[in-house]
Amino acid sequence: MRSTRTADAELRVVLRDAAPVRIRIPGWAPRDSVRLSIMERDATPRWDGLFLVIPKDEVRPGATIVVRHDLAETRAVEEMPVSRRAYRLTWRGDEVVDCEPKVPIYAGRRQP
Repeated sequence: MRSTRTADAELRVVLRDAAPVRIRIPGWAPRDSVRLSIMERDATPRWDGLFLVIPKDEVRPGATIVVRHDLAETRAVEEMPVSRRAYRLTWRGDEVVDCEPKVPIYAGRRQP
C-alpha cells in the first residue's frame, strides 16, 4: 500500500490474495471526486457508508487498486482555549497549509 498527496490524494494497493476489499475514504473528501481503477481499468465506485467496496470476483492476486480523490480546501477560525487568540487556518484535506497570524511552525509553508 502506498499513499501520496500532490494536487489530489492517491492510494495504491497491491493485493497478495484475491479477497473482498473495503477502503475507507475520509469524510472530508468530496465523494463526487473519488475515482477508482482496478487492474488499470476505470471502475465505478460502490459505497457502504464511507467505504469503497470491491468484491472478490473483481480482483486477483497481484491486482493493483488505485483510489484518487480531491483534497478539499477549507478555511476555519479557531480560538485557543488558554490564550483566547484566534487563528485563521487553511486546511487542505486533513493538513493545515496556512495560518494567520503566522506562527513559527507554519511561517515558511507555502500553499501548493
